[in-house]
Amino acid sequence: MTRYETEMTLRLQDKCQELECRAHTLETTVARLEFAVRFLEESLRALRAEPRNAPAELSLPVRPSDAPTGLWARQGADIRSSTIARIG
Repeated sequence: MTRYETEMTLRLQDKCQELECRAHTLETTVARLEFAVRFLEESLRALRAEPRNAPAELSLPVRPSDAPTGLWARQGADIRSSTIARIG
């Protein structure tokens, strides 16, 4: 293998590792979002069934540092809108 081929192989290996890390991060984020959506759907159903028995978590304030920004905020708004539309 030439020096160029060796360097390119190493670069590709580094890029693959970086992409695998990003994929894992995205999988974790998706799992957390799916859990949050399920929790919100269940909470909304409970709230509609008996507003006085709403889960205590619904009254907890969200810390400003938890609020998404930029693209994440827009995607979150889209997710919330579609979830609310599905629930009814």
